[in-house]
Amino acid sequence: MTLTAHSIIAAAIVSKVTNPAIGLPLVFTSHLLLDKVPHWDIMTNKNKSHQRIALETSADIILGFVAAAAFYLLRGPSVDPAYFFIAILVAQSPDLLEAPYIFPRFDNPVSKGVYKFQHYIHDLWFDARLMAPWGVISQVAVAGAFLLWSLT
Repeated sequence: MTLTAHSIIAAAIVSKVTNPAIGLPLVFTSHLLLDKVPHWDIMTNKNKSHQRIALETSADIILGFVAAAAFYLLRGPSVDPAYFFIAILVAQSPDLLEAPYIFPRFDNPVSKGVYKFQHYIHDLWFDARLMAPWGVISQVAVAGAFLLWSLT
């Protein structure tokens, strides 16, 4: 999933789960589980240049924070802003941790391990990547369902 989708879903989760000791592990786990939902993401098309991937990823990170912040402001603060911000980082962390291995090809054990684990998750039982528009539609539906749940 895109970082934006993970951020929106994390925002929905922490707006309902106000205890960080429960919410942060839940947000992290949601990233891994939701990566099994068939989806499109920036790495679906592997024929992109590293420069384009870096640009699209940067935009995705920013859009994720902006979307989550808009949700936070529109819904009304239900949790501590620091907890909310940290939850968004935690939701994005698996993808952010693998970035040094992908972009400059910095072969460190942490980034390489996260990269391999993430790809294992994506490919477990079936390839969870879909081309656009269906892979985008699936993310919008899942993120929308989480947002609706958070508003109940």
